[in-house]
Amino acid sequence: MALLFSNVTVSDGKRQEQFLVTGVPICENDLEDWIAYQNFITGMELGETINVHADGYLYGEGGGYTARPEEVAYLTMRLASKPTFLQDRCRKVVSVDFKLLSAIKA
Repeated sequence: MALLFSNVTVSDGKRQEQFLVTGVPICENDLEDWIAYQNFITGMELGETINVHADGYLYGEGGGYTARPEEVAYLTMRLASKPTFLQDRCRKVVSVDFKLLSAIKA
C-alpha cells in the first residue's frame, strides 16, 4: 500500500513555510493540528490572508491510504536527509490551492 501525504506551502506575502501533512488538505481543519502551521500563524493579524498550496504524493506501490502522523514524521526525516526525495521516490497525484483568513489576534 502507498502512503498518501502532502507537501504544503503556506505564505502570507511576507513569509513562507513548507511542511508535510497527512492526506491532502482542503481547508484549515486539515492543517490546524500541525505545529509548523501553528508556528506560521502565530503573531498574524486578524483577517490576514494565508495562501495554501499542497502537492499530494504517494509513497510506495499499490492503492493509497492516508499516511498517519508518525509516517509523516518518517517522510519528513527522509526529505530532510535527501532534498530530492519527493521527486525521486514519490508520485505526485494532485495539487490544490486555497486561501484562508487568519482567525487569531496577535
